[in-house]
Amino acid sequence: MTDSEDKSNHPNQILERLAALKDHYILCGAGDTGIFVAEEFRRRKAQLVVIEQNPQAIQQLQQKLGDNLLCLQGDATEDEMLELAGIKRATGLVTALSEDKDNVFAILTARSLNPQLRIVTRVEEPENKEKLRQAGADVITEPNTTGGMRMASQMIRPEVVAFLDHMFQVSNQAEKLRLTEVPVDRIQTPDLNSPELTIADIGQHTEFLIIAIKREGKYIYRPRGGTRLRRATEIHQGDILVVIATQAQLDKVTGED
Repeated sequence: MTDSEDKSNHPNQILERLAALKDHYILCGAGDTGIFVAEEFRRRKAQLVVIEQNPQAIQQLQQKLGDNLLCLQGDATEDEMLELAGIKRATGLVTALSEDKDNVFAILTARSLNPQLRIVTRVEEPENKEKLRQAGADVITEPNTTGGMRMASQMIRPEVVAFLDHMFQVSNQAEKLRLTEVPVDRIQTPDLNSPELTIADIGQHTEFLIIAIKREGKYIYRPRGGTRLRRATEIHQGDILVVIATQAQLDKVTGED
């Protein structure tokens, strides 16, 4: 299928929205795994483009998440489809296709089009992990392993699992807690603009529960109040906070809508 044929299959309104996207995310596959991925991106208000071959799967996804969700019907392993989704301007790619070989092809194609892309994929057969890694995947998840660990935890630590489920799945979205990351350089609250920012300052001016600091690839767990936070410089990257907070609290501190 040519690029012009790809475009002719989608309304001009969709093409205009795609052309305006930058630093967005692309999801390949809207099946059983992909739908949960799409839901999480929607909760985080992240810009997402979904590529799915099955029109019924697209319809079900849009019925659940809204017609304004950008969806493209087509083959995610093809250059033209990924380019139409804005792969060269995207920040990240999630491949959740049902076959490992399809995920490999999608990753190879995406990596060749955007070497800086962050790629997360799923693997069905553990023996295919190395193929996915060689193709260019940054993170490989194993749904069967994750599901098995949760089942064991439900048996051994039922109260802990119940507590986490309640904390992260309350019906009121404004009160739902999230375990997430906040780059120090994205903190825009006026009270936190000091170059000498510390953990104590974060605790005083936000409602974040800080779990750790990621600094130069390593984690500092349970940081003390006097720990100074690094902003990005020409010498090193800025710190990233691992926190528990509601979306409203995150938006307030980072200045996002």
